[in-house]
Amino acid sequence: MDLSFILLGLLGWGLGLLFVLVLIRMVGARNRATPQARKRPHPHGDVTITRNRDAAAGPMTDEHTGKC
Repeated sequence: MDLSFILLGLLGWGLGLLFVLVLIRMVGARNRATPQARKRPHPHGDVTITRNRDAAAGPMTDEHTGKC
């Protein structure tokens, strides 16, 4: 019974260590990918998007003629 608890404890420690090492490896891979992602330009990064309030109401018409 004592030997089985020791083996179970060692197995638990081994699985915990494996889990932590996998997490560390994932973080390392993400940190290596981050500078590369920052170097790639964003295709629409310099575009300013504005919205005209009257655009939601429909096409603009000329006040004098009533035409678009």
